[in-house]
Amino acid sequence: MIIDTFLSANTTKGFVSLYGDFLKGKKQYIIKGGPGTGKSTLMKNIGAYAENEGEDVEYIRCSSDPDSLDGVWLKKHNVAVCDGTAPHVLEPENVGCLGGIINITDCWDEKALTEATEEILLIKDKTAKAYRSAYGYLEAAGKILDTTFADATEKEWSVCFPLCWDRPLQNASAL
Repeated sequence: MIIDTFLSANTTKGFVSLYGDFLKGKKQYIIKGGPGTGKSTLMKNIGAYAENEGEDVEYIRCSSDPDSLDGVWLKKHNVAVCDGTAPHVLEPENVGCLGGIINITDCWDEKALTEATEEILLIKDKTAKAYRSAYGYLEAAGKILDTTFADATEKEWSVCFPLCWDRPLQNASAL
């Protein structure tokens, strides 16, 4: 069985991550490396290999880019391979005996990255500004939801969101 899921979200209260709970009890391999260095591609290849071997695989999608992976769980072996870089910085619990760190920076082209420094820093700055703006909009949306639906009955809520909710949110801004 193949499952796609999210373990993090950009919410009305900022970034929320469930990785700590997800990783408990699993052999953990945490990938370290900069953006665009192949972390997601490596995890996609690991998952594809396991799928071809007939194994159950759970893909953990990136909350800011669902085409990108933040992790893959090979259920048969109880092994999780995850991106350990911001915003969900991770460290393996038991390095050596139950996993380790995969340092993908050993494989990058430092010369090419150095040549692209100005472009990389510009993109990083634009991304940070976009996130700040998005979090502001999410916070405002949470306040609107709280105000708009504060007195809504369960019946009114289910009419507004019939496919999404089986009961009303008690406090939308807690998302």
